[in-house]
Amino acid sequence: MSASSPGLLRCQDSCEAVTLTFVESRLLDEARIRELGEQLLSAAQQAGTRTLILSMANVEHVSSHMVAKLLAVQQRVQAQGGKMMLCDLRPRIYATLRTANLDKVLDVHPLDEGTSPSPRRADDATDSGATMPLEE
Repeated sequence: MSASSPGLLRCQDSCEAVTLTFVESRLLDEARIRELGEQLLSAAQQAGTRTLILSMANVEHVSSHMVAKLLAVQQRVQAQGGKMMLCDLRPRIYATLRTANLDKVLDVHPLDEGTSPSPRRADDATDSGATMPLEE
């Protein structure tokens, strides 16, 4: 993957997967979301059939526009025969995605508190009952 703009994404590339880590904690600004969307679509294209892992451990707030970008990226990945995972989701974001039934569409994995970020089965998570972090 080509170099990302500072402050948006960190990339780790391997034979099996491309891991992108969101650096910013608030994915709300439209211009930043547009730029992130372009970078994510580019990464999806370059990942090909490999798994695209999006680590969101640093993300505290996500706009509905960013969720729409993530859905578009997933469609691109699936069209190429790849797989996308949203990992290290904070409890509020994970609960919001589950409430909206997006956990049926996206492969989501909550962040384990007290452990290092890593994918795990979404079924193992517990609902936090927190308020919705998605912001318009």
